[in-house]
Amino acid sequence: MANKASKGVVKTIYLPNDQLNSVAMENDELRKTLEENRLACLEKVEVLREELRNRENELTRTYEHNQEQINEYLKKNQALEKDNINLVKGNNPFFLFRLKYYRLF
Repeated sequence: MANKASKGVVKTIYLPNDQLNSVAMENDELRKTLEENRLACLEKVEVLREELRNRENELTRTYEHNQEQINEYLKKNQALEKDNINLVKGNNPFFLFRLKYYRLF
């Protein structure tokens, strides 16, 4: 019987504590501030991602435009070289006259 008497139930009783309440309120405020900052950062990241997408699109368009111009210039250059070769091969009298004229000076 002595053994049963020694087993008892221990209960913890919390008494009101003003310090605990102020810490809990401060904790809640910090959590709210943290959540607000997190949302603001997520919004800023999304804005930056959108700016990045816009810049990438602009660079892609510029690159494609430049490539088109390069191809156009290459075609013009090839056509001019072909014309030049044809002029030289064909012994064009006008071309030969120009050569003689320029050699005089």
